[in-house]
Amino acid sequence: MAIKINVQKAYEEVEIADKVYVMDLNDEKLREYDKVFRKFRKESLKMSERDYSKMTDKEQKAAEKENYEIMFSVVELLLGEGSFDKVYADTGKSLLVMADIIMQLMEVVGKRMQAFKKREKAYYTGKLTL
Repeated sequence: MAIKINVQKAYEEVEIADKVYVMDLNDEKLREYDKVFRKFRKESLKMSERDYSKMTDKEQKAAEKENYEIMFSVVELLLGEGSFDKVYADTGKSLLVMADIIMQLMEVVGKRMQAFKKREKAYYTGKLTL
């Protein structure tokens, strides 16, 4: 009799505003996510340090465009082509709400990675219970 080996799925399904999206979690995508997450964190920090009250209208529009573009690239990578416009519309076209959604998506990927690392550590330290 063959021993059954469980194979985890290499994706996560996430529901946003009653729509289900699939986040691919294969090795190549995880490397891409890591790069885009680091860029998003860096840009988010930079954006949070800006004093919008001291910016001209033109500078504010440029900053908003920059925010939009980084969020667009993150969401399109995580949820697939064409997903940003759907999610953005569902947020009432709010970049603030989009930032929150992106952080939640980053948590989904992070939790999946932590679960794997925890299991791997348990195996190598002899603490894996079978």
